[in-house]
Amino acid sequence: MSRLLLKNYLLYIFLIVSLPCFVVSYNVVNFGARAHPQIDSTLSFLRTWSAACQSNTPATVYVPRDTFTVKQLTFKGPCRNRVVFQIDGTLVAPWDYRALGNSEFWILFHQVNRLSVTGGTLDGRGSGFWNCRRTGSNCPTGAKTISFEWCNNVVVNGLTSLNSKTIHVTIGHCNNMRIQNVKIIAPSGSPNTDGIHVQDSTGITITGGSIRSGDDCISIGPGTRNMWIERMACGPGHGISIGSLGNSLNEAGVQNVTVTNTVFTKTDNGVRIKTWARASSGFATNIVFRDLIMKNVANPIYIDQMYCPNNQCPHQSSGVKISKVTYKNIKGTSSTQKAVRFECSSSNPCRGIKLQDIKLSIPNRATIASCSNAGGSSTGLMIPRIVIPAFAISYNVVDFGARSNPQVDSTQSFLRAWSAACGSASPATVYVPRGTFTVNQLTFKGPCRNRVVFQNDGILAAPWDYRALGNSGFWIVFHQVNGLSVIGGTLDGRGSEFWKCRMTGSNCPPAPRSISFEHCNNVVVSGLTSLNSKEIHMSIGHCSNLRIQNVKIIAPSESPNTDGIVMQESTGITISGGLIQTGDDCLSIGPGMKNVWIDRIACGPGHGISIGSLGNSLIEAGVENITVINTVFTQTDNGVRIKTWARASNSFATNIAFRNLVMRNVANPIYIDQMYCPNNQCPHQSSGVKISKVTYKNIKGTSSTQKAITFDCSSSNPCRGIKLQDINLSIPNIATIASCSNAIGSSTGLLKFPPSKLVLDVHDEIIHEELFTLGINDGISTPRRCKAKEISKFATSAAIVLSNNDTLISDDILRLSYNVVDFGARSNPQVDSTQSFLRAWSAACGSASPATVLVPQGTFTVNQLTFKGPCRNRVVFQSVGTLVAPWDYRALGNSGFWIVFHQVDRLSVIGGTLDGRGSEFWKCRRSGSNCPVAARSISFEHCNNVVMNGVTSLNSKAIHVSIGHCSNLRIQNVKIIAPSGSPNTDGIVVQDSTGITISGGSIRTGDDCISIGPGAKNMWIERIACGPGHGVSIGSLGNSLNEAGVENITVINTVFTQTDNGVRIKTWARASNGFATNIAFRNLVMRNVANPIYIDQMYCPNNQCPRQSSGVKISKVTYKNIKGTSSTQRAVRLECSSSNPCTGIKLHDIKLSNPNRVTTASCSNVAGSTTGLVIPTSYGTERPWVKDSKSCTETIVRPCCHMGERSRNADLVTLGQLQITDQGSISLARKDNLGSRHWYHMRLFYPKEKRAISNPPLENKPKTDEIDEIEVTVEEVELWVEGVVPSLQEKEDEEVIVQVEEPRMQALPTIGVDENYIEES
Repeated sequence: MSRLLLKNYLLYIFLIVSLPCFVVSYNVVNFGARAHPQIDSTLSFLRTWSAACQSNTPATVYVPRDTFTVKQLTFKGPCRNRVVFQIDGTLVAPWDYRALGNSEFWILFHQVNRLSVTGGTLDGRGSGFWNCRRTGSNCPTGAKTISFEWCNNVVVNGLTSLNSKTIHVTIGHCNNMRIQNVKIIAPSGSPNTDGIHVQDSTGITITGGSIRSGDDCISIGPGTRNMWIERMACGPGHGISIGSLGNSLNEAGVQNVTVTNTVFTKTDNGVRIKTWARASSGFATNIVFRDLIMKNVANPIYIDQMYCPNNQCPHQSSGVKISKVTYKNIKGTSSTQKAVRFECSSSNPCRGIKLQDIKLSIPNRATIASCSNAGGSSTGLMIPRIVIPAFAISYNVVDFGARSNPQVDSTQSFLRAWSAACGSASPATVYVPRGTFTVNQLTFKGPCRNRVVFQNDGILAAPWDYRALGNSGFWIVFHQVNGLSVIGGTLDGRGSEFWKCRMTGSNCPPAPRSISFEHCNNVVVSGLTSLNSKEIHMSIGHCSNLRIQNVKIIAPSESPNTDGIVMQESTGITISGGLIQTGDDCLSIGPGMKNVWIDRIACGPGHGISIGSLGNSLIEAGVENITVINTVFTQTDNGVRIKTWARASNSFATNIAFRNLVMRNVANPIYIDQMYCPNNQCPHQSSGVKISKVTYKNIKGTSSTQKAITFDCSSSNPCRGIKLQDINLSIPNIATIASCSNAIGSSTGLLKFPPSKLVLDVHDEIIHEELFTLGINDGISTPRRCKAKEISKFATSAAIVLSNNDTLISDDILRLSYNVVDFGARSNPQVDSTQSFLRAWSAACGSASPATVLVPQGTFTVNQLTFKGPCRNRVVFQSVGTLVAPWDYRALGNSGFWIVFHQVDRLSVIGGTLDGRGSEFWKCRRSGSNCPVAARSISFEHCNNVVMNGVTSLNSKAIHVSIGHCSNLRIQNVKIIAPSGSPNTDGIVVQDSTGITISGGSIRTGDDCISIGPGAKNMWIERIACGPGHGVSIGSLGNSLNEAGVENITVINTVFTQTDNGVRIKTWARASNGFATNIAFRNLVMRNVANPIYIDQMYCPNNQCPRQSSGVKISKVTYKNIKGTSSTQRAVRLECSSSNPCTGIKLHDIKLSNPNRVTTASCSNVAGSTTGLVIPTSYGTERPWVKDSKSCTETIVRPCCHMGERSRNADLVTLGQLQITDQGSISLARKDNLGSRHWYHMRLFYPKEKRAISNPPLENKPKTDEIDEIEVTVEEVELWVEGVVPSLQEKEDEEVIVQVEEPRMQALPTIGVDENYIEES
């Protein structure tokens, strides 16, 4: 390595800059500051601030890299323009804490508007002051490290604060302030060293930082409003606290505070609200703690309204009103057994406390929770188990004589407690403590005077002797109660003896239901467990607005009639999040039920979820608006079933949805049974119940019966509007089948019954109205249009098999269907079916009812097709076949279109393949022959409300899909394929259109995957696999002087593979009034992509626009979370117009690498910001040896490349020429605005690997023959004025440091960078 040091010298450097060249910079060194521990630079800093604050243009106070000692600094405003206080060094307070006196502040910004404090370190040197505090000596008031008072529109970014004497950062009377990426460190034992304290301020955002201190990480005081805290790492310390509040009688409240996505590690508290136990008008409301992780935290969730140090408030309670506090998705470990503590004021109970999905554990024992004077609700997973009563006034059944003793009947005690609570003028709670209480029949009657909570932490057990409950049919019943909550506890029905009675056929009394709600409204049942009910566990009748959540219902699978929940004659019932294992239906939905929502239920064993039995009576209320979603069925006798009596009835079931269900070894997963007739009570009858509008969607799993789907509908009232989508039900070793009788509807998506067949049993009567679409797989026939009476023609075998590669695609069977075959189309390459298609379209388009143009399986040759509108009603163009263009590309002439839909509203184009047969046309193009205008495969012109789904386009002659002058058009699940070398075969081109959505598809072409032209607005692109091709492009824009702009475009969740560009904005370099604004590229993956991020405003093919610049204005473009690999070294290229620079360019979390070299970035005429990880560093050059650095020299016409706050990986600018002296030192020179020459020293770090380059543009090359030229990758550059440093060193890790000797005043070439751009750092 030493030999390399003798031979090799550095040939280039990167200069890191951070501010735009039009910002005036004031360096504290130029005002006398010195990096010396004995020199007080306070006045130098104040003078620098004064100059910057008085500047008419935006200004920067710059603190270079070094350590400066300063005393109390007050930076006063208001200032005349924006000011950036940029710190690359360290500010240290005096060691003697008395030097700051009693000012309370070390660094204070006062009445400053539009301020940025960026980077750097503040070292408060607090240890001496802490020692004074601990000893109890007469200490001065501790100084807060940095404070903002009466400031507005402030950004603090990348600041580090160490060892503050007291609070590190304070914010008071401020508005619209953002603190991001801060690092605050003090020992855990340091007193009162809060990280950030906020009060009397609004619009404060704290995001992305680490705080380790001896007190609160963040403290939120009185008068704080609209505060957002996210992505913080807190701990050790005291956590995040709201308070202490209520120290004063008249005090501003706290409201609208959110803490989210934050991790607490070994803190004394997690999230805490703390108030003084004394009178006060203060309050805390609309507080949200969300998505938090606790790691060994004491008191993870804590409300403390008993705070009263030194007994200053004896016999008082807090007047602070706490309300609307939400704790959601808080998980992790607690270091204390009591993980949740709500100790609220007795005079002002906490209200509206909501807990959802809390999971806090402690090793080796169970966590617990305590609750005093708190009202609210809890939902979802709750560990520790805590049930918050809705209200605070409590009537304990023990106080009314109840005893936890199996020999004591506590029935009357419960009734007396209920009577007291129900008669209370205030909201009240009946409280059942831990223990087992034996009770007989309980009827809790209403109406009550106010809302009541029945909160059970114990077990209620029924008598062992089932005869004790008589013939009432109920055990526990709530009757005519409004505003009721039944929370927690266990009901043990002790049903085993009664079941034996039933099974033996003895003379048994009517079976009592465990818990019933009759004529009740506005009820919540949460966290209840019901065991071994004698019959139905829970029944609901004549109720409205009832919510059941997180219940657990268990009985043996053979226990008779032990339904989980039975409901009828009720509306607005929600059942969510529970486990039901019974001997009958998990849920039974009877007559008169409306507006029922069931989700997240684990059902089984049992009989599944049933609607019915319906139709037992001639006059009977119907069932409507029922949804079952996100539910798992395990070893049940049925999955989802609709069951009706086979007798006359006026009942009905309509608007039923079964969605996102999982079946695990379930018999009859999907079942409609209208033949129910036990004991042959209804011979020769059919059900009068009308079943309609039933949807089965995304139902998957295993069936224990071969017949996985059964539709046995009424012959007199067929089921209508049955819709199946994405059904996948299998059985081991054999094929599942389906049977259908008297059912009408549609199926879409995957309908899989291994081995890939859907079977309709033809022995069942099939009734259809009008015309319907049916594919007949008889080995010869293609799908055709059949009338109902024609079905018998095909009933020659046991079954009719419908198949289409596991997918049966059809529209509503009741829709009029026009099959192109019936209009003369033929699947024959020699037959031109163009006119047949046009006639089929004409018929469908002219239909007064919704209609379908059906293209069956087969390959149809068609010439130019223009499907004209407007149509009289909705039209579906549905294809399961292939349309091919003529081989002779001249047959399409110069129309520019192959298939075009024109002025069509409410159109769906579904499935099928379009083969453009473009290969011969591409050859013509490549040969330069006189070729006709290229035909686009499919086009939509002046169309509205269009869906294009599942279409495949192959080998288009030019553009595959074009969209012009359209609105509200959705393209989904398309597949577009052409060779990468095929010319101009863009996938999808959009212009002059609004409301375009493209989602879920694969595009591999010879040009842009998606091209967005002038006039495109409100466009959303997601989940696209793009490549090979030219990526996703906005443009070319600006070809015309007067041109519509592009706005509101989002490209998200997309993968680019081996494309020539990733996301590109391209404009002509000529005058235009065009624009592109509000563009977002988010969550993108690049796989070996050239130019992953590219703005090209220099586009000018064939030199059509010499010496012009683009007039297109590009603004508000966001690149966020873009990662992967670049096939070119320059991964980011922002080449904007010199006359209309790009503005508002934002990059966040960019990571683009190249396997063989370090990626770089280039920037011309761009203004914006970078946040998060950005690789390559904001903007560099692809090759450092470029003499012409003019892109950053013309400061008036060409703004420099500034992308946000200064960082070590900030903008990179190429230097022109360097001088290497024979002693190995490096010097460079530049002139300031006054013509004075300044000499700079450089220290550069570079890694071990070096690559030789030939003939670098060095002037005044050293005379020593032993010197070679090498190219290195620079990791860090430091620039400073004057000084002497060692010449050469060698580290233990062999990393070489080349450092600068004392400057030599010899003639050197001027550096080729902008005269105002380099700071005198």
